[in-house]
Amino acid sequence: MTTEGVDFANPRPSGAALKAAGKHFVIRYTSPNTTANPRKRLTAAEVKNYRSAGLDIGLVWETSTDRATQGRAAGVADAHAAETVRRALGFPSNVAQYFVAQDQPDITGPQVVAYFQGVASTITLARTGAYAGYSVTKYLFDHRLITYGWQTYAWSNGLWDPRAQVQQYHNEVQVAGVTVDLCRAMVTHWGQWAADSTEPPEDDMTPQDIANAVWHTDQFNPRVPGDASTYQDSGAAWHDQVNASLAQLKAAVAAIPTTTLPAGPLTEADKDDIAQRVADLLAARLAQ
Repeated sequence: MTTEGVDFANPRPSGAALKAAGKHFVIRYTSPNTTANPRKRLTAAEVKNYRSAGLDIGLVWETSTDRATQGRAAGVADAHAAETVRRALGFPSNVAQYFVAQDQPDITGPQVVAYFQGVASTITLARTGAYAGYSVTKYLFDHRLITYGWQTYAWSNGLWDPRAQVQQYHNEVQVAGVTVDLCRAMVTHWGQWAADSTEPPEDDMTPQDIANAVWHTDQFNPRVPGDASTYQDSGAAWHDQVNASLAQLKAAVAAIPTTTLPAGPLTEADKDDIAQRVADLLAARLAQ
């Protein structure tokens, strides 16, 4: 069963009007306003309005149509900037961030590889999404560079990648008295902030959460605490993956500076730093 929604840059229709028109979600920009799109960036007032109306909200970033061809450093910078906006707007830390990979016909998958590697290195692969036509969407999924896909019908020649969780299927349509693009979610969860979600704005792993996660990984048990889903043990291959995870985890913790720490227990800020590094590593591993 699909769910209908919209995306737009400027008109800002009310949540109530969209809901009355049969729409259940909006996808809005976290990237800056521009001269051409002076109301592009999502605002706190919009977030409150849409959530009050019972609409889910997805996030997307785009500064220029060829930005994703500008390399890894561009991906890192954009991901950091998008995260700053996400936090400021109070979104949970587990929502996806979509980045525009293709907004013109001549862009190819290989051209955007480094950009999406930079994005994933910053927000984790588990939260990385892309907006593109069919061939670029397929390339990014095939090469495991994204977890979420928002495919547009443009440049798709009537083809749809079944892995894309969201489809943009018509542009510049009048809905609720304004011009929007029509979208449909093909799955229940596509990285959005669900209207009925009680997820806190920032997820904090407690020391016990960290201990549980490390224990489960160390025992070669792929069950995540609090998650009913499991994965089958694949013998030597899984053993190697877990060992690699543990090595990464140890390296990340070892990389936390200690020379500047005061004597005595770690501060809460220190614990937050460790927790975030652990969470990022586990999320990236589970997404593979």
